[in-house]
Amino acid sequence: MNDEIRNDRVLAHPITVPQHYQNFYMRPLKPSELASGMLNLKLDPYRMADILKLGGGAREQIFKKAVRWDTKGQSEREVINEIMQACTRRLEMLDEDETPMSIVPPAVPVPSPPSPVVPKQGI
Repeated sequence: MNDEIRNDRVLAHPITVPQHYQNFYMRPLKPSELASGMLNLKLDPYRMADILKLGGGAREQIFKKAVRWDTKGQSEREVINEIMQACTRRLEMLDEDETPMSIVPPAVPVPSPPSPVVPKQGI
């Protein structure tokens, strides 16, 4: 009965996926998963960041902190402050990457040391 209700709801109200939710993780099913009809994946922040192609660095740190929140014993304030610090660093990195090369002073050439003067002998 419940399966019939679920099937009716699916048919009556098809699920539409917005375009911005287009992240998928696919892999072949293991024999045990095929036999049980279940797929069991650990959705830790690192797997999720990999699937979402966050690119590591500050972006992954921000995401990881937001997903774990205070489950590791930190207060909510500490987590928010750490996320803000990571956001600030990411903004600094973006600013560094946007700095035009013309602003960077040219390298100053280092003069060569003078050649030693060797006195002539036998004159």
